[in-house]
Amino acid sequence: MGTLNIRMMGSFSINNDREDLFSKLSSKSAAIIALLVCNENRKMARDKLASVLWADSFETANYNLRYNLWNIKKVIPCDDSGNEFIISTKDYCCINPDYSFECDLMALEGIDLKEGEKEDQQLIDKLIFARKNLKGDFLDQFYIKDSDDFNEWVLFQRARYQKKHIQSLNLLLDYYTREGIYEDATEILEDILRVNPYDEEACYRLMKLHIEKNERHLAIMQYRKCYNTLRQELNISPQKKIKDLYMTLVDSEESSDKLRRENVVIKVNEYADPGCDYILMSELSEKLLEISRRNQVSGACKRYWMDISEIQPRVLDYIEMDYKITTIKDIRLYNSLKNILSYLSDEKNIQILVANNEKIDYKSRQFLGILESSNAASVKYI
Repeated sequence: MGTLNIRMMGSFSINNDREDLFSKLSSKSAAIIALLVCNENRKMARDKLASVLWADSFETANYNLRYNLWNIKKVIPCDDSGNEFIISTKDYCCINPDYSFECDLMALEGIDLKEGEKEDQQLIDKLIFARKNLKGDFLDQFYIKDSDDFNEWVLFQRARYQKKHIQSLNLLLDYYTREGIYEDATEILEDILRVNPYDEEACYRLMKLHIEKNERHLAIMQYRKCYNTLRQELNISPQKKIKDLYMTLVDSEESSDKLRRENVVIKVNEYADPGCDYILMSELSEKLLEISRRNQVSGACKRYWMDISEIQPRVLDYIEMDYKITTIKDIRLYNSLKNILSYLSDEKNIQILVANNEKIDYKSRQFLGILESSNAASVKYI
């Protein structure tokens, strides 16, 4: 019959050398195979197997299990030694330990992560093989509509195998880094970031590798990609050590002047009106709009600018509102404007010169107090 091959990372597939067998199985028959392959000793109690896939009565669930086991036996033939794929007794079901088959998960199961410190070529070969053959998420796009327990199990296994896959990639990365094989190390870090774009340690190591290869411009590009991903998706900034490495790059003598942070001086409150709340904040917001790129206004900072539109209508020239603005509390306005300044401060050194100190409106004075306690911009009263 040829060798049975089961792939569970990425799209679920079951085939032998001659034909696709997965399409001949029901979704629950395929699920039974997945459960048994991944379970300890590839063995599972019949009652447990039935309850995971069928929420029916005991009798109905067991009938459905018997039918699907028959379906599997019909579709997947004996191996060349005459062994059946699944052994079924009244108490349990298991993958026949004597049945010869291949499964991509074996590439991970054969790796002892505790051996990572050893210079073992056999381990390195396993890590290289796993990296080459494991693509995609565990059982990607495979789910069963009426089996919540099974779908939850898939999510758990997906996280488990992803974690182990990342750990194996990191072991191989350490080996390549020690040996100075920087191109392969770079590819692995890019693989890790494709799986988890929020992995700040991988971002940091990739920046360091680019620097080691004298590719400083790529290190800077990697930082900006990391920054945009974290800011847009999680609304956080990169770790301090990543920021520090970036600033070392852009401040070094080898960096071009274009990569240096621009010094920006903003003068506000020249025409003060202490009786008009938010007037200084509104003026500052207008000037920040002028120094911001349009994609900065409509991108990561959009929700902050939407808040600011309550005191500066010109914002609406740049963005479309996602929701109707109602009255916004002062502290939210203060924080939104401070966050915009913080975002811009990654590219610009912003100094705010405040005129007519004695005529600052009350709300704006509160805001300036908050701003002075942050690192978003420097404030000087003139």
